[in-house]
Amino acid sequence: MGEHQTAQTEKWRGLRWLLLGVGVIFLLVYASGHVESYTEKTAYEQAIRSIKEQDWAKAQRQLQDADNTEDAHMLLKYVKAQREFAAAKAGNSDINRYAAALSELNDVPDTYRGDLHQDIMVLKREIRQAWQARLKQSQAERAKRQAPKVGMTEEEVRKSSWGEPKYINQTKTEKGVVEQWVYPAYQFVYLENGKVTIVRP
Repeated sequence: MGEHQTAQTEKWRGLRWLLLGVGVIFLLVYASGHVESYTEKTAYEQAIRSIKEQDWAKAQRQLQDADNTEDAHMLLKYVKAQREFAAAKAGNSDINRYAAALSELNDVPDTYRGDLHQDIMVLKREIRQAWQARLKQSQAERAKRQAPKVGMTEEEVRKSSWGEPKYINQTKTEKGVVEQWVYPAYQFVYLENGKVTIVRP
């Protein structure tokens, strides 16, 4: 009986270790799911703090690590727009920066009612107003510049009221290079060897 009891005890001991091992594995799997969820939730909460501190770069990183919810997605758009808007205001007021900021926020529907929705709508209005003001300013600056005329260089044409061509057709001849610069509304500038020879408005 001693041997039989020892074998039974060993069997129960092995079974207990097996059950303990399965329990530990279960706890690890269960905890890892909660840790990931907790980490994502914490990243989102940290992003909200960073937004309130106006640390846009940090908030963007945190939102990219946050769970994939509508709020996280919308706030990421908001943060990207804030970064573009700040760059536009700090730099030379590049109209493309305003357009990029507005593009980010145009993806946020006016019906959105999640976190910071009022801030998002206010920023949308601010960017739209700043973009329209910069657009008017750009158009006024362009109107002050003169139209292209015969004898101008390529650089002078680019700085003219017509600006950059939509595209350029180029032909090589015995006399050199002839270019046709094509603009909207069927306007053309012809250049020979870098000098304007014909302007067709």
